[in-house]
Amino acid sequence: MATQGMFEVRPDRSGPKNLGVLLVLGSLMVLTYGYADWKSHSVGLSDEEAETFILNPSLAGDENITVAEYRAFEDEARENSAFLIRAVSLLIGGALVLIGGLFLLKLKRVGAYLCVA
Repeated sequence: MATQGMFEVRPDRSGPKNLGVLLVLGSLMVLTYGYADWKSHSVGLSDEEAETFILNPSLAGDENITVAEYRAFEDEARENSAFLIRAVSLLIGGALVLIGGLFLLKLKRVGAYLCVA
């Protein structure tokens, strides 16, 4: 019966910890995007940032728009609280994933539930 210890089922401790590290890093990115949207709701882009955004072909697509057209879109989105709604949802989701990732690092089961919520 010496071989029984070799095939004994043991809990995996490295998998949840590795996943917890990845979730914490990912949540920091989501929280950064949420903060950027929060800032966009209150301040908006400067003229230089808007021009850079418009001139970047991967972001603008095939359409040629002017800074004034982008400002009109941004003002309409700000009036409808689009940036605020997105910022709050990203901040809440990022916080849940951050807390869940930290619990997974401590190998607590509630961490997995928080990350899925």
